[in-house]
Amino acid sequence: IEQINLQVKEVALSMQDEISLAVGASNGYRRDFKLPDKIGSRDYAIDIVDDLVYVKTDDEKFAIALPVGEVIGDPLKGDNFITKIGDKVYLNTLPS
Repeated sequence: IEQINLQVKEVALSMQDEISLAVGASNGYRRDFKLPDKIGSRDYAIDIVDDLVYVKTDDEKFAIALPVGEVIGDPLKGDNFITKIGDKVYLNTLPS
């Protein structure tokens, strides 16, 4: 149980770190990164709402929310990219 809790926290922290790096970077920054498909053997959801990243297992036994900077777009399990264009941070999307 402690291991799953730690892994949930690690996923949230890695997302928080990616956003922090992009917020602090200069325009033109781009980075590809991965989020795990599962946490342990559990499915999970990751969302960004109101400048918070939420990670929770599908059984809702494990969850965490961490503050993040303003970001446009949504995190995905698996491959992700983050970029900074025009002083805005975009996650898995580009300005139209």
